[in-house]
Amino acid sequence: MKKVKSKPGDGYPIPRVYHRKARGKKSARLLIKCGDCDKQFEIYHGPDGQDLEIAGVLASVENWRKILSPLLSKSGAGPSETEYLLRSPANAKRLMAAINASKRGNG
Repeated sequence: MKKVKSKPGDGYPIPRVYHRKARGKKSARLLIKCGDCDKQFEIYHGPDGQDLEIAGVLASVENWRKILSPLLSKSGAGPSETEYLLRSPANAKRLMAAINASKRGNG
């Protein structure tokens, strides 16, 4: 029997985030895993931060921003999922590093 992961007050599982630095021909990547099952997807990003491959779909950071911004800007009744991720110092560090890397590439 699989152990059920803890859930925040809104009842959703907390995703697990893993960062891999670029090595040789392998691109840097974020691996996002479901908090209560074995499903996962990967986000690869180039060294210049100009492009992202999310779940196998390659597009510029600006295109991803246009696609995802409306979804992420909707206000909810409770704290955002990002705030839950930031509760863990390790996840916060990974998340902030990914955000800063994408900003450096667009700046």
